[in-house]
Amino acid sequence: MIYYKYFIYLLSVLTIFNAESYFDDEYRIEMIFIEYNEVLLDDEAFTEGLYYPDEPVINLQSKSLFINKNDINNNDRLNSLTDALSGIKINNSRSEWFNKNNDLQSLNIIHQNLKYRKGISIIDRVSWIQPITSFNNAKYVYYQNPLIGTYIKLYKSRYLHLDIKSFVGDLSKDNKEIVLDEYINNNSYKIINDLYDDKIKNKKINLKKDNNLFHFIDEEMRLFNEETYFLDHPRFGIFLNIRKINP
Repeated sequence: MIYYKYFIYLLSVLTIFNAESYFDDEYRIEMIFIEYNEVLLDDEAFTEGLYYPDEPVINLQSKSLFINKNDINNNDRLNSLTDALSGIKINNSRSEWFNKNNDLQSLNIIHQNLKYRKGISIIDRVSWIQPITSFNNAKYVYYQNPLIGTYIKLYKSRYLHLDIKSFVGDLSKDNKEIVLDEYINNNSYKIINDLYDDKIKNKKINLKKDNNLFHFIDEEMRLFNEETYFLDHPRFGIFLNIRKINP
């Protein structure tokens, strides 16, 4: 019996340690959008429209995100984990999560070189900071500029994964925006259960088809930290870099 108690104690300590690390996993995402100046119109359109997420999304124009420790402690679903969660360090940088800006670090050299490339135009650049969670807790982030819209979901199981849907057009009017502080508070209790789960469960996404969008990129791919990727379409392209910013 005494060994069982020691086992429970050890498991609790490991859970606190992993939960703290999980909360602190922050990444910087950078993107550059380019447009090709000469496009063969007959070759750039797909025969079917894009299926995009029909679910609440995180809009990069949102400016506030925080965790309220009192809300966590008062949550009935966390009664058995209150003591463990009270030991988690709340990262002060959370107020910066999902705040849109134009600063580039990893992609800055590429951005400078693109200015002198013939045949392309730089449409936009954007960067932000966010946590990357399990698939079950991840949500699509939505970014819109005058020409191109993008849904991007980053999540981790054993590896980092990307689901991106970028298109020529504007679907912002169709989006339901997530209230970020509620999203974090309501989903915090799920983190403990997902720590040791290397499998993606319940991979079901509600999708909505738009037959008017024929120019799009729809990709799912595995990612590696600090790598730069290029997603290509006959009409436009996207440079993407993700980088973990905490130890």
